[in-house]
Amino acid sequence: MMTKLQSTNYDSDLPKSLSYPVLPVDHLLVHTAHKYPRETAVIFASAGGRSLTAAKYTYKDINMSVYQFAAGLQRLGIEKGDRVAIMLPNCPQFLIALNAVWRLGAIAVCAEGRFASRHLEQILVDSGSKTIITTEKIQERLEAHQDPLPLERIITTDVEEYLPWQTRRVTVGTSPLTQLFRGQESFANIPFSKVFFKDIAHLKLIEVASVDTAVILYSHFKANRPLGVQLTHRNLAANATAVNIWCQTNNSGDRRLAVVPFSHAFGLTVALNTGVFAGDTIVILHNLLQPDQIIQAIHQFDINILPATPAMLSHLASRIRKYPGALNSLQQIISSGVIPSEFQLELSGYPHLHLTETFGLPETCAVATMNPLHNRRPNTLGLPLPDTHVMIADMDLGTQEMPPGKIGEIIVKGPQVMQTYWRQREMAAESLRVGPDGEHGWYFTGHYGCLDQDGFLHLAA
Repeated sequence: MMTKLQSTNYDSDLPKSLSYPVLPVDHLLVHTAHKYPRETAVIFASAGGRSLTAAKYTYKDINMSVYQFAAGLQRLGIEKGDRVAIMLPNCPQFLIALNAVWRLGAIAVCAEGRFASRHLEQILVDSGSKTIITTEKIQERLEAHQDPLPLERIITTDVEEYLPWQTRRVTVGTSPLTQLFRGQESFANIPFSKVFFKDIAHLKLIEVASVDTAVILYSHFKANRPLGVQLTHRNLAANATAVNIWCQTNNSGDRRLAVVPFSHAFGLTVALNTGVFAGDTIVILHNLLQPDQIIQAIHQFDINILPATPAMLSHLASRIRKYPGALNSLQQIISSGVIPSEFQLELSGYPHLHLTETFGLPETCAVATMNPLHNRRPNTLGLPLPDTHVMIADMDLGTQEMPPGKIGEIIVKGPQVMQTYWRQREMAAESLRVGPDGEHGWYFTGHYGCLDQDGFLHLAA
């Protein structure tokens, strides 16, 4: 569990326990839009000559779009508890659709659109999603499916619709409310732009509790079956709150570069929800994932915060020297794992830059431990977040706590730990069970490591 020794190593101004919002997670956006209506919420950038061309949307713009899109979804029959699949790359449409689904008390089903078609189909069947919000390319892949799907409607968008008009390709849009027929199966095909309903006075307000399911994340498969991680509004709000306070990013005006997918737990929490909660400007790149373009975006948009994966940082390492001073605006890099040594070696010219490693899984909303901002322990994954407990259990039965330095299974307990696996409660019972302390609610991660004498987490080699 989190010991006094661990909390002693917290940064001096970090509370040992936090108060968490008890409202639905979309209220993070509502709160920020009321507090900073004219602040830029999203910069959506695309390649345009020597610089990146971008469209800007304020928090007031985004929040009003969410209300209008929610009103449109409600007119289409979306109700509380319905599953709505969102299979989009990072784009303003993702942010709008996600919060609109939450505003209706529906459940967002998020999955990587680059999955094989059969995996996307399995996810739709497993979740029972009757509505999907996606791109025309994924729509075409689903149309080729021969077996029955639970879909009643597909809402499609051309991601480029939210880019500056100069950078958009000329495309032929889909006609509104057309029907696609395949044998006896049919569903409505609706353009994203046609869903918005401006008269939001007719939006029926839905009571959503913090313990209600907010999202089902499909990030991996087990025994060739999709495994849906079921997270509540409280899970998401608590993790975003803790990460925000830990990283001291609660000042509006910061710019956060969102190149990790929102459909993944780390991107959803650290790039999106935490950014919205803090009132940051979230900078999204359209189809720009080359290292040079990421560095260009950091320089051009004065990015302060970069959530990243270790693999992404490895790719950036070889390019940093080519652009001296390009990272001057960066104040913080938040990594989803141990930061590669080759990347750290390239940062000698950036002494002001804080590196923050994390450990977590979709089952823990992405983040269970973080390296302190000012008391960082290199080559570790940090300390448990406030109100989060981490223990090392023996690898045989998981009934004994291992002493410092001894390898075992990493287990986690805290407000961010998932509710269950969607429709797989027996499998959830194998992972969510009694810990060595005799208490229920420990998540057995299946990952192995140890805690050192100061309570910092190390992954096993």
